[in-house]
This record gives sequence, C-alpha cells and structure tokens, in this order.
Amino acid sequence: MQPRTNVSPVQLPVDIGTDDVTIEYLDRRLVSYRAPVVERDEPVHAVHTYELHVLVTDATGEAGYMTYVNDLDTTDDILESTGVGRVILDADESVSLHPGVTASREGETITIQLTTSDLDSRVYVFVEHQLDERAYRLA
Repeated sequence: MQPRTNVSPVQLPVDIGTDDVTIEYLDRRLVSYRAPVVERDEPVHAVHTYELHVLVTDATGEAGYMTYVNDLDTTDDILESTGVGRVILDADESVSLHPGVTASREGETITIQLTTSDLDSRVYVFVEHQLDERAYRLA
C-alpha cells in the first residue's frame, strides 16, 4: 500500500437540499450525503476508525471545501483528481481544516470543532461506518 499523505482540498460546487447535501467533484461525479442533518452547537466526536468527511462551505452554501479526516483507503491521486482534501492525524495532534474549524485526535477519538463563533461559513460533518451514517451542521 502506498503511504497516505495530507492533500489540500479545492473549492467545489455544493448543493444543500432539504433531504441531502450534494458535492460535485472535479471529475464531474456527484456525491450525496443523505443522512438527516442535525444542528449541533458542540463538537462532533467519533472513533478514528469511522469515516469523517468535513465540508466547509462559503456563506451562500453553494461552494465549499471537502476534507477527509484520517482516510487511509483513498489514494492521493484519486483525491487530487476529485478536489477532495485529506488530513492524517497522529495521536494527540490537532490541525486547522479551515479558519475557525479544527480536527484533533486524542487517543482513539477524533473531534471536529469550531474554534470561533464568528464564522462566515457553514460546517458539515459526515460520520460513516458500515451501515451507520450521521450528518451534523456545526453552529
């Protein structure tokens, strides 16, 4: 297996519907997250083996940056061809995903949180594991 590295995301078109959030990748594929979005004013925590995808949109919600957190399955070249970013967190590490949004790992837990209440963006966190899919909007 090739080593996985951090990959910077690029801005992608986003469509926030009433029942889903859809992102158009650079390769023109559409990816939809259909779990009901729960508004949350606290950080999102998940075990590091879960898939965590963080979408930070602009104020209009029509464009945004998608970042996979600790994804070890997707190769760098696939991420680069889609415009999706990735951060790999070591134990007890914290990184800024976007101004005002951090991802941190403490032991086996990954936390996504806002570091400011004055954010001119929308932040969505999608948590997936086999048959379980959850979606949050951090407020």
